[in-house]
Amino acid sequence: MTIGPPDRVREQHAAVHAVLDEGGCGRSLADWSCPRSTVRRLANAATADELLVGR
Repeated sequence: MTIGPPDRVREQHAAVHAVLDEGGCGRSLADWSCPRSTVRRLANAATADELLVGR
């Protein structure tokens, strides 16, 4: 089974917020394979569903 885009977004959103909730910052996420703009977008969204509008 492969993970579809909505599931991937939800997982990434949860992971970013887990790091931020532990006191991490953008630099903590620098080693991720996502572009900085993607990490910023995930961090700024209160819920993953905000990112999935129109899907």
